[in-house]
Amino acid sequence: MADNIKVAVRVRPFSDREKNANAARVVAMQGNTTVLHDPSGQALEPRRFNFDHSYWSHDGFKEDKNGYYVPVAPQYADQVRVFNDLGRDMLSNAWEGYNCSIFAYGQTGSGKSYSIMGYAGNKGIVPRMCEELFLQLEQNRKEGVEYQVTFSMLEIYNEQVRDLLTKAKAKGPKDGLKIRETQNKGFYVEHLTVVPVGSYKDIQLRMDDGNKNRTLAATNMNDRSSRAHTIVTVHFAQNYIKENITKHAYINLVDLAGSERAKQTGAQGDRLEESKNINKSLSELGNIIKGLHDKALGKKAQLNFRNSKLTMLLKNALGGNSKTIMIAAISPAAENYDQTLSTLRYADRAKSIKTAAKVNESETDKLIRELISEKERLLKELSDAKAGITSGYTEMDMQRIKAEQEEEIRKYQEEIKDIQTTWEKRLAEARHDVESRLVQEIKEEKERKLFPHFYNLNEDPALVAKIVHLVKAGMARIGSSVSHPEITLNGRSIVKDHATVENLKGKIFLKPEKGRVLINGKEVTEERRLKHLDRVLFGSTNLFVFHHPKEEERQIEQGKKPIKITYEFAIEEIAKHAGKAAETGEIDNVVLLKEEILSLLPLVEDANAIAQDLGKDVQFEVVLISGAVRGKENGPTEVFVKMHNHQNDNEFLWDKNKFLDRQCMMQQIYDEAEEVYSMYKDEDPFWEPPDTPVFIGLASIPLIPLAYKRSYKEKLPIRDHEAAQIGFLEVELRPRAGEDGGLSDEDAQMEEAQQEPEDLVGRDTGFRIKFVKAMNLPIKYTKVWCQFKFYKSKKYTKTKVVDGPQAKLNYKKTYKLDGKEVTHEFIHYLKETSLMIEVWGHQSDVPVRPATRRPKTAVPQSSATNEHSAAPQAGMNTLKERHNLLGTQTSEACVVQ
Repeated sequence: MADNIKVAVRVRPFSDREKNANAARVVAMQGNTTVLHDPSGQALEPRRFNFDHSYWSHDGFKEDKNGYYVPVAPQYADQVRVFNDLGRDMLSNAWEGYNCSIFAYGQTGSGKSYSIMGYAGNKGIVPRMCEELFLQLEQNRKEGVEYQVTFSMLEIYNEQVRDLLTKAKAKGPKDGLKIRETQNKGFYVEHLTVVPVGSYKDIQLRMDDGNKNRTLAATNMNDRSSRAHTIVTVHFAQNYIKENITKHAYINLVDLAGSERAKQTGAQGDRLEESKNINKSLSELGNIIKGLHDKALGKKAQLNFRNSKLTMLLKNALGGNSKTIMIAAISPAAENYDQTLSTLRYADRAKSIKTAAKVNESETDKLIRELISEKERLLKELSDAKAGITSGYTEMDMQRIKAEQEEEIRKYQEEIKDIQTTWEKRLAEARHDVESRLVQEIKEEKERKLFPHFYNLNEDPALVAKIVHLVKAGMARIGSSVSHPEITLNGRSIVKDHATVENLKGKIFLKPEKGRVLINGKEVTEERRLKHLDRVLFGSTNLFVFHHPKEEERQIEQGKKPIKITYEFAIEEIAKHAGKAAETGEIDNVVLLKEEILSLLPLVEDANAIAQDLGKDVQFEVVLISGAVRGKENGPTEVFVKMHNHQNDNEFLWDKNKFLDRQCMMQQIYDEAEEVYSMYKDEDPFWEPPDTPVFIGLASIPLIPLAYKRSYKEKLPIRDHEAAQIGFLEVELRPRAGEDGGLSDEDAQMEEAQQEPEDLVGRDTGFRIKFVKAMNLPIKYTKVWCQFKFYKSKKYTKTKVVDGPQAKLNYKKTYKLDGKEVTHEFIHYLKETSLMIEVWGHQSDVPVRPATRRPKTAVPQSSATNEHSAAPQAGMNTLKERHNLLGTQTSEACVVQ
């Protein structure tokens, strides 16, 4: 019998940022109904959505001494209630032999990971379910039944599957693990580590291993936790010995990547479509859910689960043999209204999807017989191939087929051996590994209480303190693995001899050597003594907190309240000292700007580190540009990234979305740097063509002389985005355009003295605007032009493009208005408004100094030396070719939440 997917919605509390901004709440809940109010007031009635559960976790709780959020109001849904409603049902189904799946969907920061994984004292569904499973095993254990539990953990990042349980030193395939499909198994991950577990403690240790590997990967790639999908699978089998029957169930627990907040990132139109392509797996998941929803309504729908790795692995959960639950996590804040509405619509479609779960029960021996039969079939095919029965295949095809079949046979042999090995032996081997790990963990825990140490910070609370570096007596070197230092750091911008740290009788001193070090947000170049809870950034991605147990004890004895150090706190501190913090009152959209700056800073640092490592003589910087500087008097301040090319002194301003796309391409190049390839100049993410239009500056012409019918002639300053004077624009205004284009100055002055501006209302009038020339501009501007919008014009009026930097514009524009057009509103415009003239140009591509290439550059670039049309060397892939080969998977990580 088909069952509908069970759907629950959960709303989180306001974040500290939202509280400080006095954010408005737009979400309410009444029983199982979620109510969404439109903050714009355009909707007469709020939107209502009915689900199986609507969990109010916004307020009505307090934190106990263990850090658990305890309900103080009946409507508050804590972690225990969510587990009792959702997790216990899944466990009951697993005992009956049904596959079960639960996945969480929502925008970044909406609380998905909190519900699924939890953190600190607030354990989520996954750890609670695993703990309860082993409690029930002890309570329900029967004679003649062998219980087997295995555990696996993977993540899908950039359309690549990564095993999170492999040893830290073990390297998997560069393009990730392969997903295979068989008639019996459906889609599965080949060579994924699946470990036997005999207790909840075993699972805790394995999950901790997985989170550590997630943390290391995030550091290496400057990744943010919201970009990857995490899938935990618990396989629960009940072997009835006498009956020769095996009943088993797969329990899949999926923490999806954060969905993009299109409006807050400025993604609209083509950019929004591009963002959907970048976030490929979530987009394909949405397509599948929509298709299944249409199918439930009796409509025709084409379902292609093969379009992404995520949908392949969730095929059973969404349309096959599984009892499935979806948790939709939403934000309560008005600023997230659009994304919250999108999430609720997504969940509303999902509740109509039906799955046909069946009991997974079969003869134990049948599993082995099926594997042996499949192995024999492959052996026959391989024998035929070796005998030369090729039926039209080329020699290359035959070699490929033989290699694939031999690999398949090897795989089946391993599976047969695995099944035939007794469960007790497999569990004993796994427990031996766990016990040694447990001993090591106890040792590390004791050492952390004795020795000063660094522990990592991460945006995801579950990944905090997964990397710990002890600082024992004496001197320790800090650097990349190349020099085999005592403290090894990974990631970009970590150099061979990065820094040293010394423990002198409990006093800790950190000294930068050849690498960049920030302490509490400030860059340091000399030795500094570290204090308890200092924040230390090595390079651009390794963010740590320094912990000193002795100093902590002294502070507790003195009654000092410890500071709560979070990732957001440390990043905001870095932004403040970098001069990028938006102070209250300076701009209208302070809260959103602050969030954008904090999200961009680590990526800009990463782009600079990649540029340095690849020998690119460019530098990136976050800049704030006000609406006034952009020619929009009442426009909001916006965040841009400035790229400065040191070779030719050119500067380009990229909006946030363009920078994110380019940064993703830079990351790809860096990750593949060990492969030798070249690229076309115009495909280099570090390069902008010199004919790219750039905003030079803004000149402001007061229009009030025209209101009084006076002439005006002036050399006005041109100011760049930092409001610095960069040149002059010579302009002229002449009233009442006649046949000669205007009155003489003398005649005009006589007429003007006799009139007030309001006297012009209802009368024909006219004037001429003239740009004579732009002068004293930097020499790099080879072409110059101006553009402006006058009065209510929606389109720019643009001058001709002329040679710079001394640009002789000689532009004239005559306006003739009849009495109907000369209104009080128009006169007010002349009296109170200045005409904003945007000066634009092209820059020279001539180097002003040689490139500062570094000898360690791993990727030779043609962009710095070759002509625009230079072809890549033979056998090398261009960036565009690689992008076409990899498809849209190449940029999934580009979207910053």
